[in-house]
Amino acid sequence: MYIVMAAEIIAAMFAVFGLYCAIKILAQRIFGSDRIIWAVEFKNKKDAEDAEMLIRESMGVFLSTKSCRVAALVDRELEGDEELMSILHRYGLDICIVDRKGDSVCDGS
Repeated sequence: MYIVMAAEIIAAMFAVFGLYCAIKILAQRIFGSDRIIWAVEFKNKKDAEDAEMLIRESMGVFLSTKSCRVAALVDRELEGDEELMSILHRYGLDICIVDRKGDSVCDGS
């Protein structure tokens, strides 16, 4: 008697877990979190010095969402900053060079 009841409880738990997984997959397909892009803007040397911390914090925001992307908006003055660019490439961010006129060039890497 108790074995049958325990088996029914375990089966119900698996059913609830399966329903949860199905709803989560369906929600990701419908609401498409792959379209979410989190942007980090680097305007000056101070931002470049804090690049590691800014990137980690921004990536932590979407840690649970595996399909989002983080982009770096880099001021044209910082384009030659080797240390900043190596950090951005190490984290695999999409890099967009932005000048003060509002024009931008994104390399997608």
